[in-house]
Amino acid sequence: MIDICNSPNSLDQPSVHEAGHATMAVIQKRHCEGIFVELADEGRVFWRTITENVGLTKESYLIDAAATAAELLVFGQVVSEPIGDKRDFSLPGAPSWDATVAEAQSILTPFVDAIRRIAAAVQRVRATVPLTSIPELTIDGLKLRQVLSTDDIYRAFHGC
Repeated sequence: MIDICNSPNSLDQPSVHEAGHATMAVIQKRHCEGIFVELADEGRVFWRTITENVGLTKESYLIDAAATAAELLVFGQVVSEPIGDKRDFSLPGAPSWDATVAEAQSILTPFVDAIRRIAAAVQRVRATVPLTSIPELTIDGLKLRQVLSTDDIYRAFHGC
């Protein structure tokens, strides 16, 4: 599970960030459960993309780094420090964060339009549906609201 915390008013960065995770999962043919939000105290929103758990593999590290790579591709810079995404990179035997971001950026470059479509789909939901009206699900003990489903992600990825 990958998460980022941001204020509820800054959707662009979280949508692109989560679209990066989702896009890399689709490219790797890993199941992506969807893009979710967790509504926290004081109006804070935690964005999460839930993908198939493949353990600590090259694929999982690329999925973690893909969000930062997406920000670099779309914004030309990293907008927010990806603390949660970097967590596993401090473990023994983990690859270099910078090298993995660079590899993810190379993989994602041909898919920038897909990243933008997925991010736009998140933004459309955010603009038209109050997050509090999305039914709450409990996943891994967290109370989450699904903003984009697996099907929504695949449709946006393929431009349907």
